[in-house]
Amino acid sequence: MKRRRSLLSVAIEREDWEAAAVVLLLGLVEATRDIPAEALEEMIAELSEEQTRHVRSRKPRRAHH
Repeated sequence: MKRRRSLLSVAIEREDWEAAAVVLLLGLVEATRDIPAEALEEMIAELSEEQTRHVRSRKPRRAHH
């Protein structure tokens, strides 16, 4: 994992966002490899709900006339 952190640091310093994303995705795959499928599905559902809440909270509200 230490190697990935250094690769991530270099990618961020260079503002190479695609490389940074790949390094983060590889880390995610590694971290979730041994998680039971049910737990992984619950985690994905929770992240999806959180994203939905975040998007809704950022939408500008329309004024009523």
